[in-house]
Amino acid sequence: MSSHSPVCDHVHDVQDFTPSDVNERLMAAKEQCRASGARFTPLRQQIYQLVLEANKPVGAYDLITQLQQMRLTEPEAKNSCFS
Repeated sequence: MSSHSPVCDHVHDVQDFTPSDVNERLMAAKEQCRASGARFTPLRQQIYQLVLEANKPVGAYDLITQLQQMRLTEPEAKNSCFS
């Protein structure tokens, strides 16, 4: 099911991931960032998770809407002085 581009050596097929697949990808991304000295912030993790769970191409505005909805439903966000 996964396809590789002749130009690069990573997987381009991001559809139909199981929750376990998503978790594995998130862990791999964290490790890649750690190894390269990059920061895999909570926001980056949320966005990457939304992309992986989308099962289709997803646009930036769709991601922003989903992030806003997630933040409105998070219990700690309602108790924050920054809400």
